[in-house]
Amino acid sequence: MVVVDGREATFLKFGLMQVIIVGLLAFSLIHSQKNLTLLFVVLLTFVYGALLWSRFSLDRLEVYSTFDRDRIFPGEPVRMEIVAVNRKALPVWLRVVVPVPGSVLEDSKSVPPVREQGLLWYQSVRFSWNFLPQQRGIYRLGPPQVITGDLLGIYPREKVLNQDPLDLIVYPRLVSLRPFACIKKDLFGSPGAKSPVEDPIYLLGTREYHAGRPSRYIHWTASARLNRLQERVFEPSRQARVLFVLDVGPFAAAAAVECFERTVSGLASLAVECERQGFAVGLVTNGAITGGRSPLVAIARSARQSIRMLETLAGLEMTCRQSIGENLRQVRGLNSSVSCIFFSLHSQENPGEPMNILRQKKITATTVYCGEVHDSAKSNSSGGRFVPLDHLLPEVYPL
Repeated sequence: MVVVDGREATFLKFGLMQVIIVGLLAFSLIHSQKNLTLLFVVLLTFVYGALLWSRFSLDRLEVYSTFDRDRIFPGEPVRMEIVAVNRKALPVWLRVVVPVPGSVLEDSKSVPPVREQGLLWYQSVRFSWNFLPQQRGIYRLGPPQVITGDLLGIYPREKVLNQDPLDLIVYPRLVSLRPFACIKKDLFGSPGAKSPVEDPIYLLGTREYHAGRPSRYIHWTASARLNRLQERVFEPSRQARVLFVLDVGPFAAAAAVECFERTVSGLASLAVECERQGFAVGLVTNGAITGGRSPLVAIARSARQSIRMLETLAGLEMTCRQSIGENLRQVRGLNSSVSCIFFSLHSQENPGEPMNILRQKKITATTVYCGEVHDSAKSNSSGGRFVPLDHLLPEVYPL
């Protein structure tokens, strides 16, 4: 593919000038002007040689792009590297342009990262850029635009890379929360597989089968794969289980961007803290998720549960897809043992539908609101309590 070069082009590149040179060459041949003939032959050889050179410049040219890490928190640096390898005897001119969102750059007004260099035969070159995103999100970087050609760059050509864009996941900002007692502590509340009562609904993993254990716990598929008996390990039936619910609709209706970001940060911080204490956590929201991810994270306790929730919140947009009640009905295992923390803007909205669903499940919700609480909302709180978001976040909140 021939591309338009942003630099000033040589006059020899234009077709009209080439026609003029051919005419002058014919005139010099007719009149036996050796010096002029040699000059025009050299010019035409230079022009068409560069064109032929450019056509072969794309052959056996390989370009790779990687991150040193693809999951970070706001304010953490990340390095992107692009390696270009010229696996032929023909040297080429190379330009690499990385399309990146402005919010990833240290200066949002900066131009996209660009590198330009000549590549000799069988030579490789490595380009690197440092990014410093300050806001959560899932940023799509690349694929890099690779432009190559002859050494003078007279006829640039673009190389289309068979590579998907790289996704940089920036988690929500985590802050130290003030004490918040809202988790229901049940009998057998010690989480983990050592609990005296196990629930066969919530599978935690597998392990070696121990003699004396019920045969119904044997995981036959895993046993066949590992060629030795494996048994299922379940979560305790009465461990602390917390469901976080975030209603995006009121934030989108009020265009409350700052309140929305504060709420997402507070929810993420509280979810990570609950996971550190050994609680089973889950998430339900009704906002659009970048990349088409699911807005539901099932209640579970595992090593990667907090990562799943942080990735979902990283891609959460302030765009409402459906009512929060529709997603709440899809959550499995909701019962009175679940502690629900409901996050909402809560200015004039009436969260009757989700609260009615929780009431049917005999779940008392604690509502954390960013705006002002409305009296009509209190009357539909199903016996729950209301907590301002400012009571959870520290006095100095980093925006």
